[in-house]
Amino acid sequence: MKFSCHFFNNQSYWTWHSFCILINYNINYNANKCLQRHGKIMRGIIMQENLKIQGRTHIRYYILAMLFVVTTMNYVDRATLSMAAPAMQKDLGMNAVTMGYAFSAFGWSYTALQIPGGWLLDKFGSRLVYGAGLFLWSLFTFFQGMAGFIAGISAFALLFGLRFLMGTAEAPAFPANSRITSMWFPTHERGFASAIFNSAQYFALAAFNPVMGWVLVAFGWRYVF
Repeated sequence: MKFSCHFFNNQSYWTWHSFCILINYNINYNANKCLQRHGKIMRGIIMQENLKIQGRTHIRYYILAMLFVVTTMNYVDRATLSMAAPAMQKDLGMNAVTMGYAFSAFGWSYTALQIPGGWLLDKFGSRLVYGAGLFLWSLFTFFQGMAGFIAGISAFALLFGLRFLMGTAEAPAFPANSRITSMWFPTHERGFASAIFNSAQYFALAAFNPVMGWVLVAFGWRYVF
């Protein structure tokens, strides 16, 4: 009898234990499904509210216009050396190889700093990083017009260094454009927004190359920068 009672008690215990595990599993499963369902509903409500706010204020379109203007400035500054290069070669005594190195300096730093630039954007925000980049690349572009004027520094060394620094400053620009677009525009409008700021690079060349050509002929290559 003792053996039977002991067996019965053990069997009852494990049956009850299994039943409790099954109940807890069902409760947790249903709770998780409920949370997932309500989480999706809440995200949908928040997105709808954001779309309503954006639809009322249209601030995102002003942001997009600013991105277009800044990207235009970005590409105009890149194109300055291309316009001034023939006159600079004659004035500063540079050959095609030397000028090729000066052109490549921008590409080296611009490529190398793409990923660090994205990290800086995530770390410090688009406003600070993009604003600092805009100021710095404009400053470096301006000083390129002084190549050959600064005593003790060769024109090539100065031009190469400034182009390298310019590429460093411009590296976060397009990652910042993408980041700002994803923050301000809903998913179904991001393709349109991206197309707008990407078109600025071609607008810059089409609109400002003739202007820089006129400045070059009228005032000299230094004024192009």
